[in-house]
Amino acid sequence: EQVAQRLRQALPHAYIGRWGGDEFVAVLPDGGDDYQLRESAQLVMAALSQPFEHDGHRSTITASLGAVAHPADGAEPALLLRRADAAMLAAKQQGRNTLAIYQPAMDEGALRRSRLQTLVRQDAERHGFHFVVQPKFDAAGHSTGAELLMRWTTPEYGVVSPAEFIPIAE
Repeated sequence: EQVAQRLRQALPHAYIGRWGGDEFVAVLPDGGDDYQLRESAQLVMAALSQPFEHDGHRSTITASLGAVAHPADGAEPALLLRRADAAMLAAKQQGRNTLAIYQPAMDEGALRRSRLQTLVRQDAERHGFHFVVQPKFDAAGHSTGAELLMRWTTPEYGVVSPAEFIPIAE
């Protein structure tokens, strides 16, 4: 709720909605240019960088922002949201508290992520993941236990790294 309030204060003329989990969508009024987009992003990052208080605890967050321009990057809302998501993922890869503006080269990664989201759901229902046991040893070489590791192989992509599919599954 505090995040939503800060977003409304930072962008009073924008339509703001919670997309899911820790993701929000802000639709800025028409007529803005690249400068206004970057200025809006700076306002959001500044608003969210201030500490939050919750149940007596202080915490800070950072924002990874992805942006698209209408109609230059598309006219359909679903396409614009997919492209904004691709830009947001690019911002996360660049480091926290970053803005990434959509570039056509980002589509490939977004399409892969979208397809993997579908496959994760399907394979979770069909028990398509498998597990391997990895023994653990101490410095002297004595067995101390084991780890259960999740693995996923798809016909379309082959072996998918846990670093890629676990965030999607979460």
